[in-house]
Amino acid sequence: MDYGLEKYIGLVVKSDKRISLIKVPEPIKIIQRRGSNITGVLTKKRACDFIGWLEGGQAVYLEAKATKSPRRWTLDNRLRSHQLDWLIAADKMGALACVLVRRATGSDYLLPVSGEGLPFSGPSVLWDDLDPYKIPPRRSFVDLLIKRHGGQK
Repeated sequence: MDYGLEKYIGLVVKSDKRISLIKVPEPIKIIQRRGSNITGVLTKKRACDFIGWLEGGQAVYLEAKATKSPRRWTLDNRLRSHQLDWLIAADKMGALACVLVRRATGSDYLLPVSGEGLPFSGPSVLWDDLDPYKIPPRRSFVDLLIKRHGGQK
């Protein structure tokens, strides 16, 4: 359940001309077609949910995650190791790499990913510890990406 997170991202991107993002499709191989029925299988793991750029050309890699956990965000069942590896590689190549996390309460957090990974260690983190990454009311993740970019990485 994504609590409307992907729809929210799509609406922000549609209305905010400072960013362009595309949803990365699942890599599927079609193995059978029968009329309008298509059978397919996943062929490999997807890099991340969204790839794009900010106004001015700065590359952005964004993974979107939603959780209903009331006390903490648990990494092991939310962010897969291959997804984090892609984000770390994107950061090392100069892209802005982030995880956008939505709580069931509707609060959103933009977690930066660096060459060392996420800004905390361990299998989970309390929501209170993520307060520095909480997106303020009436602001979007685009505002924080631009602030993080600051004209240069």
